[in-house]
Amino acid sequence: MSMRVAGRTISLGALGSRDFRWYLSGQLAASAIYQLFNVVQGWLIYHLTGSAYALGWVTAFWSISMIALSPFGGVVADRIDRRKLIIACRLTMAVNIACVVVLIVAGLIQVWHLALSSFLNGVVFAFMLGAETSLISDLVEPSELLSANAINAVGMGLTGIVFASAGGWLIAVAGPQAGYGVIVLLHCYAAFSYGRLPARPPASTSHYSPLQEMRKGLAYIKGNGLLMMLLIIAVVRMFFGQPYNSMLPAFSREALGLDATGLGALLSSVGLFLVGDMRRKGRALLIASMVAGLSLILVAISPSYGRSLVGLAITGGAINISMVLNMTLVMSTPDPAYRGRVMSIYMMQWALVSFGAMPAGALADVIGVHNVYAILGAFLCLFFGMLLVRRQDIQEMA
Repeated sequence: MSMRVAGRTISLGALGSRDFRWYLSGQLAASAIYQLFNVVQGWLIYHLTGSAYALGWVTAFWSISMIALSPFGGVVADRIDRRKLIIACRLTMAVNIACVVVLIVAGLIQVWHLALSSFLNGVVFAFMLGAETSLISDLVEPSELLSANAINAVGMGLTGIVFASAGGWLIAVAGPQAGYGVIVLLHCYAAFSYGRLPARPPASTSHYSPLQEMRKGLAYIKGNGLLMMLLIIAVVRMFFGQPYNSMLPAFSREALGLDATGLGALLSSVGLFLVGDMRRKGRALLIASMVAGLSLILVAISPSYGRSLVGLAITGGAINISMVLNMTLVMSTPDPAYRGRVMSIYMMQWALVSFGAMPAGALADVIGVHNVYAILGAFLCLFFGMLLVRRQDIQEMA
């Protein structure tokens, strides 16, 4: 879509769609929820236990339920109106978090309550994320899908930066119950935003059982070599591209000798880029992933504050571009009847973040963070360089 300004036609891309704007509004609320939850929940767990290990195992409950149920969640996303499913999931999570607020105010909260809440959130996310990510394909034209994903990624990144800081402020001023309370309101607002979207018929009208549908979805992915490779790329990027971010506190102290202020600058240096539609998205995906690896190696071998700011901005920006291109190709490749199941499998990668960060962190304790950065960067370069040489079919994907 476009508009006329001063006699000139300006393309609005995906933002020209009313439905996409409401979808984006819900996604921004979702990003705020994610960042607030990480800050408030992490603070409360550590306050209750004094244990860094507890932070990991409580989060693991979310990952376990998410991984176990995501394939079934994709089946549901393909068989019912995705908009209604998302609204129901958002309101369910609002009730879940409201129960935590009540426990905190009553002085009864314990860490096992948070573990149970995390597990239940993972169950709901397993049914919601596939529907939420695949819904965007129903709202914009295929030529606008890449720009829609890029706008969404940048908007969520900027919202995340704001609300990560807001979480700490809320805890200091009014306690963790205030942060959780805002999360409840944001879930309700997200449900309202999705409620403004038009109802759509289910993508699949199959009458097979959910288990049969799940098997059909997995067989469909297995039988589509390009789609399978795109999913493998997503997993590799998550395991070897994302751990650098979780180790930034250690890198800032060990390699650069920075305090909390310096760390904040490093964390905010992650690049966010908008991209429009382009040809040969597959080639751009592989090149962006290689650039992320190269910049991470440069940060590792020549650590200084200025070079690290620039290098980490390039690393983060390249990973974001790779993620947006990867997601766009995964969305546009499958038959619409399988899109919910495919996107549910794709979104399982986010439940694997901790599984990539844990071995990288353990290795960093032995050989140093900068050396781990170099290893991660080298693997990214090797893997995606090999694909650039050997997989012409990926490079030609539009």
